[in-house]
Amino acid sequence: MKEAHSPNPRVFWSLAAAGIAIMGFGIYGLMLNAERTQPGQWVRWFVGSAIAHDFVLAPVVAIGGWLVARSIPGRYRATVNGALIASGIVILVAYPFVRAYGASESNPSALPNDYALGLLGILATIWVPAGLMLWRKLRN
Repeated sequence: MKEAHSPNPRVFWSLAAAGIAIMGFGIYGLMLNAERTQPGQWVRWFVGSAIAHDFVLAPVVAIGGWLVARSIPGRYRATVNGALIASGIVILVAYPFVRAYGASESNPSALPNDYALGLLGILATIWVPAGLMLWRKLRN
């Protein structure tokens, strides 16, 4: 069995320092432009998104992966997992548009499309080929 490669500590700490500096610069900009960036709302969003990820999204993904592993035979799992991952990403990105967050009666061009229908079209674009791949595998 091949031994795992351990990272170079100098590279790790150099990249960690660069990341911390970039985050510091972002926080500095957030505070410097507080009247426009609204740091209080940013903190609420940041903490809320961490909570939503840890207590909603991650458990849903873990349970979904467990269900796929238990119910889909091995040779079909990659197709189902790929379609599920793509669907999840598309749904997360489309959700605010489907819910019409930011819509304004005074500006009807802000969200002019039927985003729910668009989401269904994209999901069909993901699942029809996945279904065809599964059907082809089942036939063989």
